[in-house]
Amino acid sequence: MVEKKCPLGCLLIHGYTSSLDTIRGNREWLEKENIPYAMPILRGHGGKPEDLIGVSWEDWYDDATHACDELVQQCEKIIIIGVSMGALITLKLGLNRKDFLLAQILVAPALKFKSPLIYLLPILAKIFKFWPAPSPFNDPQCATANTNYPRFSTDSFMSLFELTKNVEKKLSAVTIPTIILHSRKDSIISPDSAEIIYKTISSRDKKIMWFEKSGHEMMQDLEADLVIAAIREYVLEKRTVLMKEETNPHP
Repeated sequence: MVEKKCPLGCLLIHGYTSSLDTIRGNREWLEKENIPYAMPILRGHGGKPEDLIGVSWEDWYDDATHACDELVQQCEKIIIIGVSMGALITLKLGLNRKDFLLAQILVAPALKFKSPLIYLLPILAKIFKFWPAPSPFNDPQCATANTNYPRFSTDSFMSLFELTKNVEKKLSAVTIPTIILHSRKDSIISPDSAEIIYKTISSRDKKIMWFEKSGHEMMQDLEADLVIAAIREYVLEKRTVLMKEETNPHP
């Protein structure tokens, strides 16, 4: 007898240099709602900054794809929640795994960086093996809980920059339901990223939610409770629609 799958699961994808603490705030409500979930540690993360040396965006994408394919063995449909670089991986998965993806949630998607140094990256990478990571928090008190890497390898960041260009070229092919959450006070990723994605993707069901105080790590900073509540509400709304469709299928 084949075991019945759960109707919906969630895949949570962290950002570049980030720890799982940046997305852990969703565990409580996911478990309360009996929604299966996966939070893979992408290659080069979960250890020390040196572990990122030589790691590419293809490695991160492979890790996320593997976690997604494992989760779909348990669930009929998946919603992906991606933060920063994880949001870019989410967009790529949305193109290549669209048959079982119900929707995607992009939190502070790392499409456009604020620092002008990004354009000097090819030169900087030849001189510096590591670069200090900017603070992703606007609240100093929240920043005391920061468990992200304090620095990153310039070669892996160059691969991240390559990913931004790769994703931007394919945005118009994105068709699955999408919500974008971004803070106007993000000091690392330009809020223009949210606008570009929103205007370019072909999804009919799409929206942006703006926050006014948070830093880049939106699920840990000043408006963390509001951000997590918005994610929860969106997931439960999509699950309700999914359950109704399963109960009353179209003829």
